[in-house]
Amino acid sequence: MRRWTIILLAGVALGAGPVWADDGSTALTFAVAPADHTPLSAANGGQTLHVSGGSGTLAVGICPVRLSAQGRTGQVRVGIDADGDGQIGQSEWTSAAPDGSASVEFALPAASCPLGRAAVTFTGLAVSPSSKTLTGRYVSRGSLRGEIAGQPVWLIDDNLDGRITQDGQDALLVGPNRWAVPLRQLHRVGGRLYRLSVDDAQQQLRYSPVAEPQLGQVAVPPTPGLTVLVLESDQGAFNVLAKGGSAVPAGEYRLSYGLLGTATQAVAPGKQTLRYPIRAGQRNTLRIGGAPELTFQASYEGGNISVLPKLIAVGPGGETYETAIQRAQPPTVEILAGNQPVDSGSMGFG
Repeated sequence: MRRWTIILLAGVALGAGPVWADDGSTALTFAVAPADHTPLSAANGGQTLHVSGGSGTLAVGICPVRLSAQGRTGQVRVGIDADGDGQIGQSEWTSAAPDGSASVEFALPAASCPLGRAAVTFTGLAVSPSSKTLTGRYVSRGSLRGEIAGQPVWLIDDNLDGRITQDGQDALLVGPNRWAVPLRQLHRVGGRLYRLSVDDAQQQLRYSPVAEPQLGQVAVPPTPGLTVLVLESDQGAFNVLAKGGSAVPAGEYRLSYGLLGTATQAVAPGKQTLRYPIRAGQRNTLRIGGAPELTFQASYEGGNISVLPKLIAVGPGGETYETAIQRAQPPTVEILAGNQPVDSGSMGFG
């Protein structure tokens, strides 16, 4: 009699998606992320706030939240519908610090904004006494907190749309760091490369260590004061200046953001920022850093010279250092006809 051995393969199908070998998962709960910098806040200081007449809404994806303001510049109070009942009660008002900063946390309708809550930090809040217009900027600090191999992680709703996505619009913070990277699929946590996946219900984060990653080396030219440099591909995002961060999965990368000095000065992508193909087993030296070129726009038409009074510092890789030169003495532009001065004026930054 012929004897047969039957091997059952359960739950594995070719082309059916990733196989989570040695995988793990962590429950996600809402928390305020302890991040000092996210890709959105580092690049442009966050989103612009402009509320006319003292009341309006704060856009959170498709879940607008009622917002009001009182007082005057230096003494601003912000009211926000924190419990989602459509009203702003006395307990839902927050006094901003003298510098115009304030942090608030509030509820969202979970049916349309799956996070169910949000948290924002306002900066530079000011109220016009005559028009009662509230202005300033704000960044998202709402996140889902979990753990990967004992390491705390926060998935930050960076674009403040009430949900977490892995398309680079949101961010990942890995403790104890204070800077976040764009949230993708591949990330380094505790010195190891993981593939991450957030479930549709925004309640679980699955993670799987990448067993044999195909890595390339990234070299950064010496740049005084550069402390953080985040590169991003369609698959992953990494601070290449972190310990062990210079080895990244092969792919085409672009600059997300960088931080200089005391981390109050940002390096941001420009219109012509280079892309960097990183190949496995090879070393790629970035064209980032060094002395930036100071540029401005000017035009000549009908005998008139027009100069846009904004100065932009552009690095060799097309990166911009706009915020990095804010504290420098504004330069002066002088227009000459031959050797004779015709006009001059101070230039601003922007």
